[in-house]
Amino acid sequence: MYRRRGTVIVALILLVVGSVNGQNLLNGVESISFDSINNRYLVSSLYDGAIVAIDTAGIQSPFRDGLTQTLGNHLVDSVLYVSTPGILVGLDAATGATVFQQSIVAWGGIDGLTADTSGFLYIVDTGGRIIKLRLSDGEHWTFASGLGQAIQDCTFDIRNNRIIVVSYIQNSQIVAVNMDDSTVVSLTTTSPGRYDGVNIDARGNVYVATHTNGSIYRYDNDFVAPPELISSGHNQPAGLCFNNRDYQLAISEFEGDTVYLVDMWKGPQIGGLAFNDSSGGDGDGILEDGETIQFAVTLDNLHEEALSDISAELSVSGPPLNVTVGSASFSDMAVGGSVDNAATPFEFDIPNGCGRQVATFSLTITWTSNYGTKVQTLSFDKSTGEASVLLVDDDLAGNDVDLYYRLALLYTDSTYDVWNASWGTPQAAHLGEYDMVIWFTGDHRSNLLTPDEIITIKAYLDAGGNLLLSGQGIAGQLDTTDADFLHNYLRCEYVKTSYYPYLAAQPGAQVFDASVALKIDGSGGADNQSVLDHIDPINGGVAELQYWGKPNSGAVSYSGDYRLLFLSFGFEAIINGDAQWTERDVVFPQMMAYFEWINPLFCCEVRADLDFDGLGPDIADLVFLVDYMFSGGGVPPCWQASDIDANGAGPDIADLVYLVDYMFAGGPPPPICL
Repeated sequence: MYRRRGTVIVALILLVVGSVNGQNLLNGVESISFDSINNRYLVSSLYDGAIVAIDTAGIQSPFRDGLTQTLGNHLVDSVLYVSTPGILVGLDAATGATVFQQSIVAWGGIDGLTADTSGFLYIVDTGGRIIKLRLSDGEHWTFASGLGQAIQDCTFDIRNNRIIVVSYIQNSQIVAVNMDDSTVVSLTTTSPGRYDGVNIDARGNVYVATHTNGSIYRYDNDFVAPPELISSGHNQPAGLCFNNRDYQLAISEFEGDTVYLVDMWKGPQIGGLAFNDSSGGDGDGILEDGETIQFAVTLDNLHEEALSDISAELSVSGPPLNVTVGSASFSDMAVGGSVDNAATPFEFDIPNGCGRQVATFSLTITWTSNYGTKVQTLSFDKSTGEASVLLVDDDLAGNDVDLYYRLALLYTDSTYDVWNASWGTPQAAHLGEYDMVIWFTGDHRSNLLTPDEIITIKAYLDAGGNLLLSGQGIAGQLDTTDADFLHNYLRCEYVKTSYYPYLAAQPGAQVFDASVALKIDGSGGADNQSVLDHIDPINGGVAELQYWGKPNSGAVSYSGDYRLLFLSFGFEAIINGDAQWTERDVVFPQMMAYFEWINPLFCCEVRADLDFDGLGPDIADLVFLVDYMFSGGGVPPCWQASDIDANGAGPDIADLVYLVDYMFAGGPPPPICL
């Protein structure tokens, strides 16, 4: 079986399954090599003692059988070397015929293979040593020993003239053997261990497969930075092969009898959007009925190669927008560079009667690099009419966590725009253009909120914003990096981090009703939680959700000069589809209802509409203002609207004078609300 697998890196996901007779020929996938001359992968099918060929279209065919058990394999020039119990076999890569055979006396058993550039093959002996074999005559000897039991695989690192070795032991280190003197050094101090595969790409990045959590990780060549999760959810991942021609990682899944291919290239990514209604509308930046909108897209090159021949085609789903300019060409991009189509923007018309809807814009982008011509589709949402919510996608892993929030917003009939944190930090003024901001961080990482992001959020809350903040590990990070933000803005204190995925509404909650009981792991949600912070409310915060049977909270709300709901876990992980637990689709409307309030510092629609009835300014508003100022009457529901002269100080005598002058003496009208 052969599949393309979606991961945190891959933008394009394809599923391809095939064989010469419609059946899966794989039975215990152990190792993979890429045969670039014949454009196929050669795969060890251990239990059948066979090598299976899989072409780049995903079609399987028999390559060689009758080899007892096939373990490691490695292609050197035109010969595929295969480790079988006690015997190293060489097969002609074109025909499968045996062209080399050498008995190997092992301390344990022979397994993973790699080769240098000087005519030597290196063989893992699971008893704790690496065997070096001269390919010209088959002579072999111990190259390095004392590597411990259950070593599984190895790969040659030409940059550092070393062999990297991994072991199938829990928490085992990754080690390197120096090619000059066979000395062994540790490359990691902590790791999940139970490794069954290792490989390296042309840039020196090292990939490892672990059975511990069924995942593939990538290390930089110096092994200093934390490893990056490449793919997860595998059923006993084993041998790995990096195809440098197509920049693709092949992953064997031993128990799943499957080969996954992961495209490791990163095509152009959206780095920014600029919508313009200045020439075809009223210039207020809102996409309104009857307007012609131009917009430009900034593309960033995150690929490791320069990109050329970049073009994009636009399509739109949702409201019936009329695309009048749907094609764009972009200049070439250097590594790390950016380009845009501001000089030749896309263009579309908004029909009358469209109103407030969410449109999905899709860009089909074609580009070329040293790895050939690729096509990918990037999508983003944008509201017509005035959007009520800004969704800040701060999940830098680039996966699909945002989908859970977008679907929830559509479920509650909420219009929204999206800001992707990869575009930079949004300004507080931009957040303030919306009735509410939802900010989520998605998968856990070491630094969830940057100092600039915290400054922006503080300024937004100081201005009276409505914020739903959701993310695992945020409280723990802030406890050491910005306790002021945690205590005085998020209105809580960090207690501990402990994985316990059950929560229930607490007595006195302002957001959730008493029946709410949540489960935040499982297939009904994103299932991405790993760092669950336990918090307690302080400084006016209100406990919302309590970890089941535990003393601490997983959510805190605050209603004062601003309104806040802070979830110390990812909302995206709340499961749907289990009758025992309150569904994500049930609790989200409760959360949204909490934010349906008149924010006195951020609500102005008509200046001087003191009673906020949408009819002012009129006599009723004047009476309201006089009653408030001199007779102890009710506070204006919208402080912004009551600042009639717009000097930021009202309502005061100057505002009263301004209103009387306008209504009875021909004075200037109150400034418009911005």
